[in-house]
Amino acid sequence: MDTDRIDIGHGLKAALRLSEGFPGLEDGIPVGVLLTHACKMRGGETVEDFIPIDYPGCVSGLHWQLVERSPITLRPSVAYTCCDVHGFITGGTWKPA
Repeated sequence: MDTDRIDIGHGLKAALRLSEGFPGLEDGIPVGVLLTHACKMRGGETVEDFIPIDYPGCVSGLHWQLVERSPITLRPSVAYTCCDVHGFITGGTWKPA
């Protein structure tokens, strides 16, 4: 289940991906952020990427920290070099790096 996508500026939108049926997690726990943006490598096509975040029981891979759920604040920065997208989600807005 996902929260509503919010416009965070600079042509990006973000939403939280919430646990639903995850083993060992009650429903509604944030497990990632969905980031929608225009991809230069795809001719400006809108793409949606999943950014995994730390959650209770998470044991593998590179994960970001959800500092604040609402408005979304995420650390560290997010970078898509193929799209020239690099910045921070802070207080529900995109801050270019």
